[in-house]
Amino acid sequence: MTVLSQTNHLQNYIFLLEKYTMPQNISSDLFSFLNHFFRK
Repeated sequence: MTVLSQTNHLQNYIFLLEKYTMPQNISSDLFSFLNHFFRK
């Protein structure tokens, strides 16, 4: 699996978590963290 497809899969998974389980503020923080992590 390429890094790009892993990232894509992870974003899809997080989207589902956000949609079904996470409060909005937690998901936003998680996205911010991941964006920071993947752009290093």
